[in-house]
Amino acid sequence: MNGNRTPPRVLVVGGLNEDIHLTVSAPPADDGTALVTSWTIGDGGHAGNCAAGIAALGGRAGVLAAVGSDEAADRLIDGLRATGVDVSAIVRVAGVPSGRVVIPTFPDHRAMLMYRGANDALLAQPGMRVDLAGYDAVVILDPSRAAVVAVCAAAATSGVPVFWNPGGLHSQADWLLPTASAATALLMNRVEFADAFGRRPDPVGITAARVRARVSQLVVTLGEDGALACTADGLYRAPAMPVGVVDETGAGDAFTAAYVLGYLATGDMGIAIRSGCAAGALAVNRSGARAALPSLAELISSVERPTA
Repeated sequence: MNGNRTPPRVLVVGGLNEDIHLTVSAPPADDGTALVTSWTIGDGGHAGNCAAGIAALGGRAGVLAAVGSDEAADRLIDGLRATGVDVSAIVRVAGVPSGRVVIPTFPDHRAMLMYRGANDALLAQPGMRVDLAGYDAVVILDPSRAAVVAVCAAAATSGVPVFWNPGGLHSQADWLLPTASAATALLMNRVEFADAFGRRPDPVGITAARVRARVSQLVVTLGEDGALACTADGLYRAPAMPVGVVDETGAGDAFTAAYVLGYLATGDMGIAIRSGCAAGALAVNRSGARAALPSLAELISSVERPTA
């Protein structure tokens, strides 16, 4: 995405999970039973998905994360290594299972049941540290509060920009807004924005929220309405691509990967959010968080495609 220049090197910090996807016939009643019509197990976790997305788009990604002492840890690390992601900063925590997420999809809604496991041990164990040498940016997703603070402090010392996508796990946390000012950019979906700021993600709401959070960039994805971004220079909009939704898992991580690379490569907010919207649309058009990640060629084709 940046011509002949060396691709940006980005450290992604957050969770690695084994995802268990279930297709369920209907939500069960209290103490009831529901039929699972299909199930799959795959690699997941916001950090892993985002890092794999960056690598698929031609960036150089490393992951700072914690996994357990089980077979799932081997699969998670091997899966990321196979995508070209640097896994040298992933720490194995003895005696703790790796994170797992059960994702039941019902006829009219989807849910995520998250077991954090080793993810909560990130930067809480002796010997764990944040090394940003050689990185052009850091993306923080859903680690613990202590890990967010530690990474932001290291980034401030190193002069590395921080892109933070707290996700649904932290969007309602009382420490989110006091911590946000340490980030360069805050990325959220519309539900997370409403949880964090208690208002609608319209131009007035996002402008006020950026000032309140004291961040340079506030970016909100709006589903079928595209994305809206706010900086000190003004508002930026991007339309959504018209696609059929097959699986929404990992769409936000794909958006984040493309947005960060687009911004690092060009410094243009318009290009960055259009890239993010295109990547998110391509991701929901296919099944699986990792298998659905777009390539650089697909993303460029989508961004350049005329809209009706």
